[in-house]
Amino acid sequence: MRDMSGVGSGRIRISVPARLAYRDAVGALVHSVCIQLEQQRKARSGTADEVLSAFNEAFNNLVKHGWKGREPGGADIEVELLPGKIVLRLMDLGAGFDPDHISAPDLSGVGSDVSEGGYGLFIMRSFMSEVQYQRGDGDQANVLTLVRNLDQDHGDVH
Repeated sequence: MRDMSGVGSGRIRISVPARLAYRDAVGALVHSVCIQLEQQRKARSGTADEVLSAFNEAFNNLVKHGWKGREPGGADIEVELLPGKIVLRLMDLGAGFDPDHISAPDLSGVGSDVSEGGYGLFIMRSFMSEVQYQRGDGDQANVLTLVRNLDQDHGDVH
């Protein structure tokens, strides 16, 4: 990846099959961009790991829920640098969801046997400044947008 110092904006777009085997490859790209931002002191230390955690949860959900019971299609991933922020967009034609109907996880049992459900969205919201979702309709893609303002402190999983 080229040196991005002095670059106020830029966009990378990649298309991959919607399979978990591709998550780490795209995640490495996301992590690398964030590491460069940390090294240039445009982002605080720890940003790369938090953004990667949010991305991994988003990609996992896209694959596991969006394509559940169907042959996986593709996923388009955008990583965009804007002044003071990094924006990730995950786009696919899988089954959509309504984030307003996802309950927050019950954290009272953390450390014991906890049930699945709501943790992915919880992690995304904890590590990112904004989480937006636009459900597609057949030919129009679902779009999950994750925005991280680089001057804000995150990581307080609450």
